Amino acid sequence: MAAAIGDVLQSKMALSFMGAKVDPEELVRLAQEADKAVPSRANGICFCVGSLGSRPDNDVVAMAKDFGPRIHFAHLRSTRIDDNRKSISFTESDHLDGDVNMIDVLRVLVAENARRPADEGIPFRPDHGHRMLDDIEKTRINPGYTGIGRLKGLAELRGAILALQ
Repeated sequence: MAAAIGDVLQSKMALSFMGAKVDPEELVRLAQEADKAVPSRANGICFCVGSLGSRPDNDVVAMAKDFGPRIHFAHLRSTRIDDNRKSISFTESDHLDGDVNMIDVLRVLVAENARRPADEGIPFRPDHGHRMLDDIEKTRINPGYTGIGRLKGLAELRGAILALQ
């Protein structure tokens, strides 16, 4: 049987669904398929709260609980589904102000980290900050990746995480 790349490199591998409207059943199927092909604890997922939350039928908090042991990376971004949650479109929102209850997601992820050895914690990344302060005047930025907006999101998320610990 082939070894997982993550085992060979002594690292974690994570399926990523960023930008996709993720069907939880498809996520389960793909994760199981990857694990069946090459069974390894190194195989996991990148848990993007914004992508998962872009479907109104996804229970992102329940998904965090279900996939907890296999989450190898967490993108903490928040979205609001347009047209009163009836649209297939969404917009980025402040990290703690989207359709998904980010505090409840963080509660699950913090509890999962507490169950893991210290060197196997889930890395968190605040993703998609808003343009604010002097970021507004800058012309050479990547939308969603402004320095100050992401730092604001990081500060909010770190505060929530510290309170939950």
